[in-house]
Amino acid sequence: MKLKVTFKNSSVNSLIIAVNDIRAFTPKIYFYRTNGQGGLEKFYELKLAKASLVEVSCVYPNSINNNDLMPYEKLLVKYESIFWRHLSAGTEGYSIANDINY
Repeated sequence: MKLKVTFKNSSVNSLIIAVNDIRAFTPKIYFYRTNGQGGLEKFYELKLAKASLVEVSCVYPNSINNNDLMPYEKLLVKYESIFWRHLSAGTEGYSIANDINY
């Protein structure tokens, strides 16, 4: 699940249109952090294989219980396998859905 803050010019509509006719796609998700000089550095990467968009929804937290939260878009993605890499440390791993024992 990925949470993304909602903006007026949301890219989720573009994403839905782009993957509407595609049954499976391979997204890459990058995570950034602030480096010692105050700039952004890419430090973590996720790759999903044979992913499909299951659900897209907008969440608008109420001001009574969650007055510190902003509205965000929630994307629910189903995938066959995941590969992750910590770019700074040089470590990586993967998981295939068939390998998971519950």
